[in-house]
Amino acid sequence: MQLKQFEKDLSPLEIIIKENYIEWETIIETVRDNSFEASLYPGFKRISDLIISEKFNTIPNIVGALLTTINEKIGELSGKQKHILEDLSSELFCALIEQLNSTLEGRECWKICIPIIKDTCEFKGYDFNVLSRMLKINFVKTHSHKLPQASKLLPYYEWLGTKKSLTELIRKLKDKEWIANVNEFKKIFSPSLSHDYTFSAPSDNKGKLLVLFAELKEQNLIIPKINKGHFFPMYLYGVDLEKKLFEKEPKRYMENLKRKKTEYENVLKEVKKIIRMSSLN
Repeated sequence: MQLKQFEKDLSPLEIIIKENYIEWETIIETVRDNSFEASLYPGFKRISDLIISEKFNTIPNIVGALLTTINEKIGELSGKQKHILEDLSSELFCALIEQLNSTLEGRECWKICIPIIKDTCEFKGYDFNVLSRMLKINFVKTHSHKLPQASKLLPYYEWLGTKKSLTELIRKLKDKEWIANVNEFKKIFSPSLSHDYTFSAPSDNKGKLLVLFAELKEQNLIIPKINKGHFFPMYLYGVDLEKKLFEKEPKRYMENLKRKKTEYENVLKEVKKIIRMSSLN
C-alpha cells in the first residue's frame, strides 16, 4: 500500500527515473534527500526547452553554469548518494548532448559550448578533465576510427532476445560500471548508427565486456552485422574519455585474460549470472 502511494506521488522527473532505472526507489529517495529536482533539474529542463524551440544562442552560457552547479552540489556529497547523483547527472547531460547533436544548428551550438564550459571551469577553479571523468561525458568525440562516409550501414549487433531483456542487461552493465551510459550503449544494437557514434566504458572493465559478448554470441543472443567478427563493433566504437577503448585487436585482450585462468573463470561466471538475471534464456 505504501509503495502504491509512493508511486502515485511521483513528479515528472521521478516518473522518468522509474521508467528507466532498475533501482528507481533508491534513486528517487536520493533525489529527494538532496533536493536534486529543485536545484539541478530545472537547468536540464531549461536547456531541453531551448533546444526544442531552437533558441540556441542562450544555451552555451546556461550549459556552463549548469555543469559548475552540478560540480558544487555533488562535491558536497560522498558514498552511494554521490555515485547515484553523478550517474543521474551524467545520463541527463548526455541526453542533452544527443538532443543538441541531432540537428546541424544544434551541433554548431555544441561546438560553441565546449570552450565556454572550459572557461567556466577555469574561472571557478575546476579541473575540466576531472569534471569530464566525474560525469563520464565525452565532450569531444574521437573520430579517428570511424568508417568512410561512403558506407551506408555501419557495423552493429542484431539482438535476438526480447526488448525487455536487452534493457535489463544494459542496466546491469551500467550498475556494474562496465559502461558509462545506458542510452548511448543501447545504440550499438541498432542498424541506424551515425558515423560519429561511440560508446563510453572504463578501460578497467573492457575485458569483462569482451567475455560478455563472447558469451552472448555463444548463447545465440546476438548476430554481428556488417563487420569482420563479433568483437569488431566493440573495437570500432568503444572509447574511454577521448581515447580508444581497444588499442589493439580485442581477441588479444581475450587471449591474455584466458591465460589468467582463475580471473577469466570468475568473469565468465559473473557474465553468465548477468545474462541469467536479465531473463535472456
